[in-house]
Parts: sequence; structure tokens; C-alpha cells
Amino acid sequence: MKRLLAIFMALALCVSVSVTTACLISDKGGNPSSDVSDSSNSGTSGGGTIKPGEEEEENTVWNKVANFSTGFSSADGGVAEIVKYNKDNGKFYLVNGKTQTLDIVTLSTLKDDKTQLETTFNEKTDRIFFNSLVSEHPEDFADGFAVGDITSVAINEEKDVVAVALQAKAYDQAGSVALLNYDGSFIKAYPCGVQPDMVTFAGNLILTADEGEPRMGYGEGYVDPKGSVTVVDVSTGNKSGVSTVVTFDEFNAKRGELVEKGVILKKGTEPSVDLEPEYIATVGNYAYVSLQEANAIATLDLNSKKFTSVLPLGFKDHSLVGNEIDLLEDGKIELKNQNVYGVYMPDGISAFEVKGETYLITANEGDAREWGDYSGVKKTKIEGTKVETLDNEQWDGIDAEKTYILGGRSFAIFKASDMTLAYESGAKIESAVAESKFKAYFNCSNDDVELDSRSKKKGPEPETIAVSEIDGKLYAFVGLERIGGVMMFDITDFKNGGVTLSAYANSRDYSANMAGDVAPEGLDFLPAEKSPTGKNLLFVANENSGTVSVYAFEKEAKTYEMHETFVSAQGGEGKGEISSTLVIYSAYGSGGKTDGTVSHNFIAIKNISEKEVDLKGYTVSYSTNGTDWVEKPLSGSIAAGEVYIIRGAAANTTSAVINIADSQADTEWNDLVIDNKVFSLRITLNDIVVDLLAVDADGGSAVSGEGAPVSDMSKQKIVIRISGDTNDNSKDFEVISFKGEAQGSELVKTYTKKLGLE
Repeated sequence: MKRLLAIFMALALCVSVSVTTACLISDKGGNPSSDVSDSSNSGTSGGGTIKPGEEEEENTVWNKVANFSTGFSSADGGVAEIVKYNKDNGKFYLVNGKTQTLDIVTLSTLKDDKTQLETTFNEKTDRIFFNSLVSEHPEDFADGFAVGDITSVAINEEKDVVAVALQAKAYDQAGSVALLNYDGSFIKAYPCGVQPDMVTFAGNLILTADEGEPRMGYGEGYVDPKGSVTVVDVSTGNKSGVSTVVTFDEFNAKRGELVEKGVILKKGTEPSVDLEPEYIATVGNYAYVSLQEANAIATLDLNSKKFTSVLPLGFKDHSLVGNEIDLLEDGKIELKNQNVYGVYMPDGISAFEVKGETYLITANEGDAREWGDYSGVKKTKIEGTKVETLDNEQWDGIDAEKTYILGGRSFAIFKASDMTLAYESGAKIESAVAESKFKAYFNCSNDDVELDSRSKKKGPEPETIAVSEIDGKLYAFVGLERIGGVMMFDITDFKNGGVTLSAYANSRDYSANMAGDVAPEGLDFLPAEKSPTGKNLLFVANENSGTVSVYAFEKEAKTYEMHETFVSAQGGEGKGEISSTLVIYSAYGSGGKTDGTVSHNFIAIKNISEKEVDLKGYTVSYSTNGTDWVEKPLSGSIAAGEVYIIRGAAANTTSAVINIADSQADTEWNDLVIDNKVFSLRITLNDIVVDLLAVDADGGSAVSGEGAPVSDMSKQKIVIRISGDTNDNSKDFEVISFKGEAQGSELVKTYTKKLGLE
């Protein structure tokens, strides 16, 4: 194993509410209009303002005090999605949908400075592979269940358990929620609805929001699964719980009533399949469920396990003062009123109580149904820019004569009893970015730092939200998926519109399209009394960069030296987009021995995805002793479903059953000589190991690999993959023999056909 100690310098990129700060939101009125060199932007902030001359007693800043990297990143997101801290053991738990894993990371203070934090992670012991857990506990899962995505994690410190939401690989198959001990060991799994996307605890109940998306589209033969909320009652014990899947079936008879109120439904669909739960917030005996695409909130009675209501959230009129928006992709910052309506379509939601009244606060991201060949959006030309809008012909619950854009570019507070709007942040978020040190990247994307590139779509795209009380004041933390970072708002006086921006913490590196902490997806606030430093901490999971950033709430900006200790069982370092698309398919080594089976040493790599893979940045390596690696950079590409053959040295054989000709090999590697009994192979992308095969004829321990090595190997045998990648070589691969009576048999024909050598 290779121990990596990475030193990171903190980016204390925080915006204070002091009037001396460049990011002060002004109350001058008018509409901000500038290019990135103009620092004099001013304008209405919507729903309450910070006025010139008004200062907080003390500045509020968030200093970055710790960082963790999964070692993976992806422009498509889905790497580091949800993070939860456990005060009982000082560890945080991070889901990684790309690798179907849960990372358990130790967070501790450094001896010399208690304000600094260190993250320690051993990939071999602290990364939990769920495909392996499924295979080890088949009795707890449906027949043939395979993990497709790990979407969410929750911790119950009263019951000392961790819950993880598991989506099935088959998009229309029911998912599961797995219960683990703090160390990641398996306790029990319970069935849930289709595509659980979020998990949370409510006392003795485990709740999952089951999206049920029609991911293949709406064509003939495709399925639109039912959306649902699963309630698992574990009051009788973690291993004896009862799982109930609550659907929206009863609302099918009320479809007309729903759309009349403004719940958005696809024409010709029933609510039971069209309502797709996204997120859950609980207060007392009620769970509030965001139905993002429907622009609605469902209320679930946890006692009766029935939905009591589905209520619309309404629309944001961008023609009103305070709701200015930059809708044009014209290379400049210009917030102004437009004759369009924003559809809130919240992703993350949170709940809180004020004087016995329950309120919901929403991150108004915006999302619409786009699956397969179907799209519910269109391009509408506004002042020369083709803006992404709803295709009104596809939807019920909207006014056919109005123009609707996706999302509110805001957060909003609703009264939970009837979903009446109590507060809306208006143009605050876009205005704050426009007047911050990040203005040069205003409305950029999470994988493209170009100014204004997201204005015609969903702007900064508020993704997630959390609420907490600090020193007697109520704060909302809003994660901005596209430009990045988290905004902190004082919402104590929201009923009177007195909401102010307290800080903007952003540790994204804009020197490249995707560097630093990119695309916040999950937030977890840790109050000072539970913190290892005695400071309020905010954990941010950044799904594109595959990182977790930890910020400390303090009164002055500091620069910290961050320490990250990452122990990799695979010996990889650096960052790269994880490839779940390429796997080692088969290999043969003679080691120069006589009477072999194949004419050449070789390695076969297969593209198991549905798209062609460019091999730039990929390297294949082999080792015969587990320590010294020989590497070969790859070039070209592999078509979807095809095998790429790397032909090595010729074997010393006179009786080859399989002959690999020059024309059949994709590349030559004359120095490739694989031992016939012990060897290790790996594929890397930008120094990150994406697949590894370890072979030991005696069942010993070849180089640190994925599970037990493949055994019983010899010069007459070939190792071949027989399953997907479960991170256990002994289960993923099989040794087949061509010697004796097998020569010339259907076995050889089958194998050569798979390799494309027939």
C-alpha cells in the first residue's frame, strides 16, 4: 500500500456582510448591468435587503478547515453526493454512486492546533462495497438484485445504526435500504420502492423517497414505475422491522383536482406514476415530500402511513420588482425583469418550527422530465437567446399562454399546513454572485467556468438546503450546484422580509473547468456542542469533484494548512473521471513455458458501457511480483460492447489452441510476459485504478486487489470475467482450461467468439 499525505492550503473565500466587503448587496434599486470588470453593480435583492451603513456587530465567515477526496471525479456528477457526520465516533459517512460504495472517514483534530482537522481514510478497510454485501447476504435482497446506485445515507445515533439507500441496477426494480453498524458491517436490508433517492430517520422509522423515474422513456415496452415513500418501522429491533411502501394510487381518482390547483402532471399520465418523490423533511408525526417535477409537496401521516395531501407550490413571476433575473447568454451580467414564470421544482427541502408553526424551506433547483427520446422542455427565443422553457403542450396544471422557466434561482419558505408562500429570496442569490469576487464566473456551469453559460437554463441552480440555529439566530445554508459554494442567510426575521446574506463560502478552483470543490450536493451542519473543535461546522459533499469540504463558523478569516491522509489499497493517486465502463475481460500468461494454450501472452479489455470510450489517459499495467509494475499507455478507442486485445510476447508453444494474429490485436506490447501462475493487472485513468485483477495459482495473496485473488491458474488455462465488477476477483473471474479433451471443443469456439477472434 502507498501512503499519501496531501497538504492543501485552505481557500478562505468567504463573503462577509460588512459594508467594506465587495459582495455587499445594495438597496439602491435599479437593475444591475455590467461586464465582469465593473464592481459597481447594484440592485434590488428581493424580499429584504442589506442597506449601506448597516453592519452586523461582528462579521461572519466560514473558514475551510478540512478536505477529503474520494480520488475520483466526474463531469456527470454522482461521485460524492451525501455526507453525514457521526458524533459518536468522530467519522463522516459519504456515499459514492459511481463506485457503489460508502466511504467512512475519520475526522480528528491535529495535536498542535485544535482548530485544524485531519481526515484519515484507508481504502481497503474504510470503503464499503455494496455489491459485495449483497452477494454475501442474498437472503436479504430480492432474487437477482444488483446495486445500480448508492444515493443517500442517514445516521441514527440513538440506535447506533447507519441507513443507506440502494437503487437496483434494473431501473424498474424495487430498491433496498441497508442497515449497517457504525463500522460498516451488515445488519439487515429492507425492501423499498423503485429508485430510492433519499433516506432519513424519524424516530423508529426509516423513510426513503422512491423516485420511480421512467429512465428509458415513455415508448412501447418501457415502464414508468410508481413513485412512493417507503416507511420501515424498526421499533421491534433492527432485524425485525416492517417495510411499507406508500404509493399515490388514491390520487388517480383526484387527477383533475390536482391539475386544477396547479400540480404539474404529464398529459395522459396518472399521479401514481407521475409523482416522483425527491426529498423528505420530517416534523413530529408528519413527513413532507418534495415532488420536484410536479412542483408540489406531499404530506405523509407517519401514524396512518397515508398521504394526506398533495399541494402545489405556485410560480414565480419574474416581471415583478425584486424577482429580476439574468436570462440571456450574452457574456455579461444583467439582472432585469422578464415576462416569464419560474417553476420552483425544489430538490432539497428542510423543515423547522417557529412558535408551533411548521415551515418548509426549499432549494428551488428546477427539473423537468427528459427520458429516452422524450423531452418536456423546448427552446424559446427571448431577446436573441434560446431559453430553456417548459413545452406547454406536454403538461397539465399550467397556463398554456404563459412562458415557464425551470427553477426559481432562489430559496423559498412555505407554511407547511397549506403551502402558502411565507418568503421568497427573489434575486438575492444571483445579485450576491454578481457583486462577489466570483463575478467573473457568474452563472457558469459545474464543468465549464465560462461566464453566463447557465443563464439561459437554471442559473446558479440551488441544489440543497439546510437550516440551523446559531447563537439564537436561524440560518439557512444553500448549496449552489453550478457556480459552486454555499451561501449562508440569516432568516430569523423571514416573516417580515428581513433576510440577509451572512456569508458565501466557495472553495472551487476556477483556474480549470473542474477543479477544487465542485457542485455541492449534500450538506450536514454540526453544531458547536457536537463538534470536535467546539466550533460550528458545515460539511459539504461536492458530487462532481468527488470531495468533501468542511467549513468552520468563525469571526475572522484565517488561512489553514489542511491535512489529508489517504491510504490507497490500489496505489493510485491524483484525480480522474472514474471509469465504470472499462474492465479487464480476460488474460493469458505462459511466462515462456512450453506446451501452452495460446500463441501469445495477452490482455483483453472490454467496454461494458453503451458509448464508445476514448483511451486517451488510460494505462494498462502488469506485475509478476506484486510490487514492480510495467506500464503501457493506451491509444485509440473501444466501441460500445467491444473487446480491445493487447498482444504480448509470443509463447514458446507448438500446440496453441488459439492463435492471435497481428490483424486481430488492437495493439502490440512485445515486452508483455505474464507469469502463468502469479500476476496482477490493472487499468488506470489519470493514475486512478479503475479495475484490477489479481491471480495466484495457489490462492495466496497477489498484489492488493479486489477481494480474494483468482486461483488454480496454469499455462493451459485462461482467466475470464464471468460477472460484473463486484470488487471480488474470486467471484468476478473464472479459470477455464483448453487442455486435453477440451481442445477443439465448443469451449474454445465460444471463447474465441467472445474475443472477436473467430
